[in-house]
Amino acid sequence: MVFGLNKRVVIVKIFEAVVILLPIIYGVTVAGWDLQELASPVYTPPEIGFSLGDLTSFLRNDNVILNVSITNDSSLTVDVEAFNAAIVYKNANVGEVYLEAPVHIASGEETNILLAVDNVDLTLLNLADVDEVLNLQGNLILVMQGVQVSAPLNMEVPVKTLIETLGGM
Repeated sequence: MVFGLNKRVVIVKIFEAVVILLPIIYGVTVAGWDLQELASPVYTPPEIGFSLGDLTSFLRNDNVILNVSITNDSSLTVDVEAFNAAIVYKNANVGEVYLEAPVHIASGEETNILLAVDNVDLTLLNLADVDEVLNLQGNLILVMQGVQVSAPLNMEVPVKTLIETLGGM
């Protein structure tokens, strides 16, 4: 009877050793028996990327609104919380742009963001040729998985778009 009990203990101990050692041996084999590689964590940060599509504009309550199509090319869902930018023409500020309302964009999804144009300097805008472009240089404030990130966003707006929206000035 005592020998039968010891036999069970030996079998259980062998099983425990196999259960403990087998995953370790598998991990070392996958790492090519390089213990430093096995001990070094591998982390690939998520990519943040956007594609800008069509740009249209309209007038609402005497304010120009830019309607920009944007696609979330990143691997995460993104909440666009804010966007503030200067409208620049030949190194001079022509106006300002800000995000009208926060936008939620799932990964791979396309949506429109509304940018309100404010404080337009019509004198400088009148000096621009209709075939030229205005530069919007600013930062998007994004929230991804609870973390706030600032990402640069620079885009071009044709002078013609603003002039037509403002009624030809």
